[in-house]
Amino acid sequence: MSLGTKESIVIEDALPADAAEIHSLQRLAYLGEAKIENDYSIPPLKETFEQVAAAFAEGRIFKVLLDGRIIGSARTRLQGETCYICRVVVHPEFQNRGIGSSLMRAIENQFTDVARFELYTSGKSDRNLHFYGRLGYTTFTTVHVPGRGEMVYLEKRQLPG
Repeated sequence: MSLGTKESIVIEDALPADAAEIHSLQRLAYLGEAKIENDYSIPPLKETFEQVAAAFAEGRIFKVLLDGRIIGSARTRLQGETCYICRVVVHPEFQNRGIGSSLMRAIENQFTDVARFELYTSGKSDRNLHFYGRLGYTTFTTVHVPGRGEMVYLEKRQLPG
């Protein structure tokens, strides 16, 4: 994917050796969400390096590279016919350039045999809700989380192919 000049991104599987860089990126990227929530103790900011490293055993983690630097990441976990997606992040300097959309499409293209994709975001995050909506995700439930407010669960169904 071209970002304008000669910059191009690569989306590939992350490796356990990437855990520290992904942890740092996640903390940076979720500061915006924490500001919206007015809560700097949201789970992605509290997650330790060890927890990020352990996530490699729980599913598949993707990274977005630009000139060898990780500027985006997302985690996936398969359960039955559902691919759960979480911790979708793009470095703040590179947001609104189509990188998040490319990352989501890459994930969807890797899991063509699942019936649906599922993820969640804060009900306060209009930006995220709009982003996922543009990608074809629809709300299927909203859950009140004590101390956090509403979490919106979204899904995207795939036609059997």
